[in-house]
Amino acid sequence: MFFSDHHTKFTKRIHAPPQAVLDVLRDPHAMMGLSPLIISVTVDPQDSTKYTVIDRLAMPFGTTRMISYGATIVVTAEGMDAESKAGAGTTTRSRYVARAISERETEVEEQVHVTAFFLLLPFIKGVIASAHNLTLDRLAAKAEGSCKRPAGYLYLDTLVLFLRKQMNLLSVLPAVLALIAVYWMAKRSSADPYGDFHLALNKLPGEDTPRTEWLNMGYWKVPLALKLLQAAGCKPGGRVLDVGHGSGESLILLLTHPDVPRPAHLTGITSLESHYTRSQARVARLNQTVPVDLYAGDAIYRPGSRNHPIDPSSEQPKFDTILALDCAYHFQPRAEFLRQAYDRLNPGGSIALADICFAPGALQTRWTRFVTMILRLGLMPAENMISTDEYLAQMRQVGFIDVQLEDITEDVFPKFISFLATQGVGWWIFSRVFNIFWGSGARFVLVSALLRH
Repeated sequence: MFFSDHHTKFTKRIHAPPQAVLDVLRDPHAMMGLSPLIISVTVDPQDSTKYTVIDRLAMPFGTTRMISYGATIVVTAEGMDAESKAGAGTTTRSRYVARAISERETEVEEQVHVTAFFLLLPFIKGVIASAHNLTLDRLAAKAEGSCKRPAGYLYLDTLVLFLRKQMNLLSVLPAVLALIAVYWMAKRSSADPYGDFHLALNKLPGEDTPRTEWLNMGYWKVPLALKLLQAAGCKPGGRVLDVGHGSGESLILLLTHPDVPRPAHLTGITSLESHYTRSQARVARLNQTVPVDLYAGDAIYRPGSRNHPIDPSSEQPKFDTILALDCAYHFQPRAEFLRQAYDRLNPGGSIALADICFAPGALQTRWTRFVTMILRLGLMPAENMISTDEYLAQMRQVGFIDVQLEDITEDVFPKFISFLATQGVGWWIFSRVFNIFWGSGARFVLVSALLRH
């Protein structure tokens, strides 16, 4: 008598062939990775249909709570059936069905049935409404991103359908606030977009002082910097340039991590004087023997800059590896940085960037053009808004060989967005920014290349 049932339904029209949508629906790990709540999934080694799932829930008054529960997922001809049993007797059953509208359009319907303690049901209904709508939006982005869209395809209908379905101020407000937040940051054009805000984001629950000071979106499997170093193919005893190192966490990793080949010389560039000073102090405390030279200034050499690491006329020894971790999309312009980096690499040297570009065809849509029009006011120069194909072509045009691009979006954006959404109202707004950005075709990539011997 104390338990109540709740039935609801969510639908999403996706501009992708039915098979592309089914490929995602029938991949339980991929589907759970799209959820803004799920932070960990473990499959039962004895039964591949059973999983242990950990959610991070945003609770009232800005607090968060981790919950663990069991789930059973069965792939069907039409999509997927899922059942989970959480605490307090809560049971949730979801059925995903994909229906073909045309050869290039699919409608996905999710039917949800929840049984829960009657006092908890209003909270659970709110969580389901926001999380499941966002999951379907990400499903659409993933399926559409796997298909080459025709030139000029209208992405604006995604926003129209969203507004039409929600039809209330609270649901429209996130997108509006997100665009206002981006515009506000862009108007602060005289200020660097970074400061010391990342220190709070690095704190673990209960910590007063963060143990690390990472300033990137994260790979969410291993540190993104390690993934970048792997792509660069760093070798022991090389001369390494770390561009955009923030307050020094990537420098420390290069100097201390047991799995990282130790460089013979390390140089760093950061744009903020406060980050430069903090990095110097943190590196000095290591008491290590590798020479380290740090430079405060723009990543790109400008005439008049003194002792800039990638000054094409520099008489200093060239580098064996150049790294740019989650920063090159800010460079004005990135293409000039690539040209200067090419001139400052030793023959056979490598460059690796963790960067943002766009899916092929995404920048031709009206909705994406609207979003990027705001972004390029200050967050990303228009010249840097290129597709993955254009990025590869640009690297080859500079002269690099063996150019590789790995799309790691699904291991970066979803968890980064979910994490931001739990860090208070301000960060929740920015999580909406990144969700819009992702839905507009933005891709997080690892790009690596070599200089010919």
